[in-house]
Amino acid sequence: MGAILGYLLNIDDPAAAVWISMILILLYTACGGLFSVAYTDCIQAAIGWFGCLFAAFYLINNKEQAPPPSIGFEGYIYPDNIGDGGVCDMYSGVPCTNDPSLCCYNTEIQTAGDNGAYPFGDKR
Repeated sequence: MGAILGYLLNIDDPAAAVWISMILILLYTACGGLFSVAYTDCIQAAIGWFGCLFAAFYLINNKEQAPPPSIGFEGYIYPDNIGDGGVCDMYSGVPCTNDPSLCCYNTEIQTAGDNGAYPFGDKR
């Protein structure tokens, strides 16, 4: 709160802004009592829940814009099977050596210096 108050009132000293905000909070609590603090917390909680619900609905409605899943890494087991039309087939997965019923990362398509780390999805 001190940083926000310092920005709004153009206070250059951060310690002074913190002290002023502390005094304002103490005055608010002393004048309104703990009920005013509790009511403020309820309002903030309602705003927080509304924001979470809004974000969830936004993400659900815009799921087509999400990046594709990562290509994986050596030893990675894909969550689907070969021939399901999922991630395994998308990245040419091969049967695992320990359990052929599972689909593993294809080491033949790995390029030099490629660890399979794509933080924003596969860019290929």
